[in-house]
Amino acid sequence: MRKNILIFALLSLNLASAQLNLDFEAILTQNITSNTPKLVAYIDDNPVTDGINPSKNAIKVIEFAECQYWGSTIVNKFGQTISFDEGRFFSIDFFSPRPKGMITLKFQKGVEKDFIYSGKANTWRTAIFNFSDTPKSTTSVKIDIFFDVRDHTKPSKNYSDNLSEEVYWFDNVVQSKRRIRRKR
Repeated sequence: MRKNILIFALLSLNLASAQLNLDFEAILTQNITSNTPKLVAYIDDNPVTDGINPSKNAIKVIEFAECQYWGSTIVNKFGQTISFDEGRFFSIDFFSPRPKGMITLKFQKGVEKDFIYSGKANTWRTAIFNFSDTPKSTTSVKIDIFFDVRDHTKPSKNYSDNLSEEVYWFDNVVQSKRRIRRKR
């Protein structure tokens, strides 16, 4: 009995400090919400299962017309802490209706990075984020993911107002202690 308790305790300790690896295949492993009523996000069937993301499920993000520029999808691991001591490099597979744009990954106030992309629209691509300038002691219980954030104080010619519905997808949020190479 004591041996079983020890094994369970060690496994729990290992899981609590494990690197983040979200593939969204198990529906109940995380809580997906949004921070604005004009943005909806949920687990759905992957729209394109060939190429770099052959998984069955992904997160579908629908930004409705007039969605606030700061609208984001929030991934909460039901209170499990994400520790930068376990790695300060992150990647995320994404599927965008735009050939160019930006994804922002945010962990807590002031801990965020942007990834500028260009290429073919409506295909899976990988965004890589380097948080090596962030202290290892940084922790967060949630991740905010923003697609094509438009700064309302300095509108950009690259990002028009969101006047129509746009659908984005993301999957495979991975944390690593080593630099991550782009999938091909």
